Amino acid sequence: MDYNKQIVTALIFTCASVVGCSSDSTSTTSNVPQAPTATEKNVASATNGASVSSTFAGNETFTIDGDTATTNFWVGGADGDEVNITFDQSYSISEIKLHTNNRSVSISGGAASTGFRVFISNDDVTYSEVAMYISVNAPIACASNILSNTNGTIECGLAINQDAQYIRVSVLPDFATTELYEVEVTGI
Repeated sequence: MDYNKQIVTALIFTCASVVGCSSDSTSTTSNVPQAPTATEKNVASATNGASVSSTFAGNETFTIDGDTATTNFWVGGADGDEVNITFDQSYSISEIKLHTNNRSVSISGGAASTGFRVFISNDDVTYSEVAMYISVNAPIACASNILSNTNGTIECGLAINQDAQYIRVSVLPDFATTELYEVEVTGI
């Protein structure tokens, strides 16, 4: 009898350790490969496949080169000049940042609070405006706005992630000579 117990014990041990047998019918194995988790990145960066054009041609490539320094920039020549950035694919975007030389932006209203208009699109036909400034009423709201008079950064954390493959930054009259160093769009 002891010999039979040893054989049964050996079989159970072998089954459990070699093939993962279990008396519990609800157990699962973890040998199934898991899909990698997406990582947020600046989808408006040339290194991530973005391209750029503008209505006032010149140095628009500086807006997607990853350099937020003040030495290289695009500047619009007049009201309505635009930088148009195309991402390599559609992304779920959560944040937009504009790096500029404008240190007079204001969240309390007035002309200084609306230097740029920002629009996004997923089809390059229908664009929706992003409320980059607290005083601007636009279809796409920001959960948080940061307007820095220290370094000229205008930042919008979107209230709800938006699917987009295109972003357009349009200059308004009072800001026709504002330098745009970089456009950052965080997406996954």
